[in-house]
Amino acid sequence: MLITDAVLGETTSFFPLASANDHINAALCLVKQAKKQVLIYSYDLDASVYDHEALVTELSRLGTSSRLANIKVLINNSDRMVQHGHRLVTLSQRISSHFTIHKFVADLSTVSQFFLTVDQCGFLYRNNIEAYPGKACFNSK
Repeated sequence: MLITDAVLGETTSFFPLASANDHINAALCLVKQAKKQVLIYSYDLDASVYDHEALVTELSRLGTSSRLANIKVLINNSDRMVQHGHRLVTLSQRISSHFTIHKFVADLSTVSQFFLTVDQCGFLYRNNIEAYPGKACFNSK
């Protein structure tokens, strides 16, 4: 089965991810099917994955689709975003009632994992900020 055929809340297969493109495609497939909530934990909101126009478009669609829609981002390091800009920061300012970005207060510099969850059942996981191996699942309930 291809990741593009996976259905949120139904497909239980795990999809291996090996590159930034794999993560972008998995994130897009998950977020396109989101109805209520997207949560992102990222060390620095990796621009090669999260500063992608198509992903921002889908998050914007979710954030404006319902008054119950909720997009939350939790990051550890905001230096790159501040220095170089980021589409998700701009989007969070545009739809601020549905989109929040928070920075960890505690220093979690040793934490190098990335997560994206959708509607409490689909997820994308990457365990290293220096490399792209990871996995995605559309139904982890």
